[in-house]
Amino acid sequence: MFRRIQNERDVTDFLEKVNGLHDGYLIGVSYVHSGHGTGNPHWIAPEKRELLLRYQVTSVWDRIVELRFMGLRDWQIRDDGEEILDCRVTFVGGEILWAEDPEDGSHVRARKMAWRIVAE
Repeated sequence: MFRRIQNERDVTDFLEKVNGLHDGYLIGVSYVHSGHGTGNPHWIAPEKRELLLRYQVTSVWDRIVELRFMGLRDWQIRDDGEEILDCRVTFVGGEILWAEDPEDGSHVRARKMAWRIVAE
């Protein structure tokens, strides 16, 4: 079951449970949009776009952590084969910003974010 991040307490809980994704390796990316916005077939409404990231996190007993973003506004995923040292989650203008490295790494800005630890 995915756990939603809706406030600062949820952010703290997420970062504690997944150890900030420290020593995490990107193992999967899935992007899906479920339709076009009304009136313009060339525009995909943000609320219909989702992104799922899967990380193998060796600092959390080699568990797989999934991050689910709904209502995508902006995203870029970089996979350099190196582990994540830390990540951050902040609220910006009513949206959620997740960043591996705010200067040069992966980031996602979305309306909603959820996460789960997969028992694999």
